[in-house]
Amino acid sequence: MANTDVIGFWKIAEADPGHLAVVDPDYNELTYGELYELTNRIVHGLRALGLRKGDQVTTVLPNGFEQVAVALAAFQAGLYYTPVNWHLVGPEIAYIVNDSETKVLIVHERFASEAVRVLPEVDIPERHRFSVGSVEGLRPFAELVDGQPGSRPDDL
Repeated sequence: MANTDVIGFWKIAEADPGHLAVVDPDYNELTYGELYELTNRIVHGLRALGLRKGDQVTTVLPNGFEQVAVALAAFQAGLYYTPVNWHLVGPEIAYIVNDSETKVLIVHERFASEAVRVLPEVDIPERHRFSVGSVEGLRPFAELVDGQPGSRPDDL
């Protein structure tokens, strides 16, 4: 007999939002409920930018909350998601971004020097470029998520 109970991130987050979900390299903790809300805010933010199923989101992020949340948001919204290895240099990152037809790029300030090298080479509108931390030429990640609802999008 097949098991019809589906276990996954969203089911766990809805059933036990206070349960610990992620611990980052600095030992900061995020619960399933907090990650669920962040993920939903990202989906709403990406949709507000006009992204639809099949569009591409690319990140250059270290292991952390944002990387996990962007991945979950992409999967939830039916987006393609490419996490770029942060050891790559500007032209290599730009090639991946352009080849994948990236609609939104999210990078971390730790990789600012290479991110700045990427910007002149990519065809992504300035309003679709975000940074976790401060990177010249990129919008703060908070602008993608602040003011967006933490509730799951209705059509998912």
